[in-house]
Amino acid sequence: MSQVDTELDLKQIYRFFERKVSRYIFLVIDDQRILKDFIAGIQNRSGKKKKKVAVLDLNEENPSVYFQVKEFLDKDKCDGLIITGLNSLIYKYSHETIHLLNKSRDGFEDFSIPMAFVVNKANLKKIINGASDFYQLRDLPDFHFEGAASKTGEMNRDFLNISVPQPYDFEDSSLKAQLLEEQLEKARKNQRINDDALNDIVVPLLSIYIGRSYYKEAEALYDCYLKGRESKIKDKQVFLDYLVAMIEIGKIKIHSKDISLKYKITSFAENLIDLRRDCIRAEEWDRAAEITFVLQRYFTLIGSHMRSMELLRGLKMTKISKRHQAIAYIRMGNLHKDIGEYDNALSLYKKGAEIAEKNNDRANTAALLHQIGRIYHEAGRYEDALTQYEKSLDIMERIGIVSGISGNLHQIGLIYEEKGRYQEALVQYKKSLEISEEIGNIGGMASTMARIGVLHSKRNELKEALKSFIRAFLMFDEIDASYNVRKTKEKIAGIREKMPENKFNEILAEFGVEESDIRPFEDLLNQLQLPYAALDKL
Repeated sequence: MSQVDTELDLKQIYRFFERKVSRYIFLVIDDQRILKDFIAGIQNRSGKKKKKVAVLDLNEENPSVYFQVKEFLDKDKCDGLIITGLNSLIYKYSHETIHLLNKSRDGFEDFSIPMAFVVNKANLKKIINGASDFYQLRDLPDFHFEGAASKTGEMNRDFLNISVPQPYDFEDSSLKAQLLEEQLEKARKNQRINDDALNDIVVPLLSIYIGRSYYKEAEALYDCYLKGRESKIKDKQVFLDYLVAMIEIGKIKIHSKDISLKYKITSFAENLIDLRRDCIRAEEWDRAAEITFVLQRYFTLIGSHMRSMELLRGLKMTKISKRHQAIAYIRMGNLHKDIGEYDNALSLYKKGAEIAEKNNDRANTAALLHQIGRIYHEAGRYEDALTQYEKSLDIMERIGIVSGISGNLHQIGLIYEEKGRYQEALVQYKKSLEISEEIGNIGGMASTMARIGVLHSKRNELKEALKSFIRAFLMFDEIDASYNVRKTKEKIAGIREKMPENKFNEILAEFGVEESDIRPFEDLLNQLQLPYAALDKL
């Protein structure tokens, strides 16, 4: 084993311990000499920074790994834990140990320290096979390192034969996606996209794409493998999540005349309501929380805010994990913000942020900081808002939440615009627009393009302003955003009054737009000689 390879692995694993993410990993180490050197190296590096990484050698008399870890941590406080002896437990108790290990997955995260389980490759495969919902990707940690001396003396590192990218972020699901994509490709080549492959590969991959805001990839995956086969999908939650995401970005129109689509959405929502009720009765609160969040998004989207709040309030906060608590506070805060109750929203966001930060939950910490920034922004506290946006942005750039990055950039641009720093605002808007285009978020693209139009108008750059507003209008019209369509038409009408008619018409023609298409609502009423008051009688 070369010194270079050893040091590379130590750096990667030490990075895991140093950042204190509340996740666990498997270290595939078959050679005891490597294990001994590895532990010494980690502890040496930790000691230099006054951190303690302890070692727990599991007792063969108790098959419950979770119980042994809990008992150890109750007595010994540490910043990280390396757990050995798992191979012996699996050898002695076989399925019982594996079942208990997988069943305790949420419990390990509650310890809030990084833990590394040392296991050989054969036993790791047994753990994977023993995880009944492995393909929902909830049982396994993000990756494992394989350390075994090869004939050339080099350290082998892989994730189920997939090389670990450098650098690797531990809250990133790219390895999981890569694993599933390779499995899907093999199944496709063998022409074996049967119902099992649909549920074990395609649906989990769809879930990852949605979670990472890869909307174009999600839509392509659905169109290729799932369209017309929705009845075969076992995980109703993932499919409704997909539909909601597509509605939010404007790919599916909520008021569509497609009866079959409405039936699918309603059917999947009803199935999830029944499943949520069953989970609550069985006191499976974390599963109930996951289902609640999908349903809440859907009901909020169709305007049922009271139903959304009822669903969230139906969760017992003390029974759900810290991560789910943070999400619940985000959702409740959003609902209060939507109805103008900013003080209540801010209180909920701060409470959620405190929980997320203590739990080292970076994704939800970033989301909550963004929302706190929005409240400060509404109150005119620009510097405070900017600080929150930049903190949120820094976290989101590091963990790869692209839709969140776009949102933060948009809001930062808005603050610069409101402070008269137009060029800086334009830079932020263009960055945000580029990301929205990459992920296929039509609503995000339209909103940012409209702000670019406003900015050009303030600088009296009428030609560029008109082009931006027309682009925004076409996108808002595509997703049936009627309020924004009306507001954008008003902006275009304002420019029409300032611009020579021939130049105005040339730009309309450039986009294939007729003047009647962008005529403001008020102009249509005047043309019909119909006063606003008459609308109530129609």
